[in-house]
Amino acid sequence: AKKYNISIDALIAANNTARYIYPGQILNIPGGIVFKGTSSTKSPIVPYTQSDLDLLARLVTAEAETEPYTAKVAVAAVVLNRVKSSQFPSTIKDVIYEKSSGYYQFTPVSNGWINKTASADSKKAALEALYGSDPTKDAIYYFDDSATNKWLWSRPLALKVGKMIFTY
Repeated sequence: AKKYNISIDALIAANNTARYIYPGQILNIPGGIVFKGTSSTKSPIVPYTQSDLDLLARLVTAEAETEPYTAKVAVAAVVLNRVKSSQFPSTIKDVIYEKSSGYYQFTPVSNGWINKTASADSKKAALEALYGSDPTKDAIYYFDDSATNKWLWSRPLALKVGKMIFTY
């Protein structure tokens, strides 16, 4: 907790553990998530498997590896916002691999970058989003500032960070 400048309560909440840890134990570090004592939620905002976490982190790596950390969390949050929305599929995998009018919703699926190994920062960002962090406040689209799609640019702005634009 001291190394990552988080409270012991936050570390406990992120790991569903008692006050004891053991050598070799792997811990989740809840960077940026605020837990308030015992009233905090210890559950992810959507159900996920380790495979889902890996896929989400790989998408974050492919889409935002060179962007600020907040953009990484925001990319993961958009996927999770879609999972929670009735407009989109109801699982992380199905959202990421969704096709609309014959096109994948996320470019890394079509260009193969989804298969790149996820970075440590991307894994951390995906976990942070899974446990409730959403800098976009419920956005369901994102793109980079070089996009020429007029429809995307017409959407209400939720957040701009680095070269990434997040919209509703």
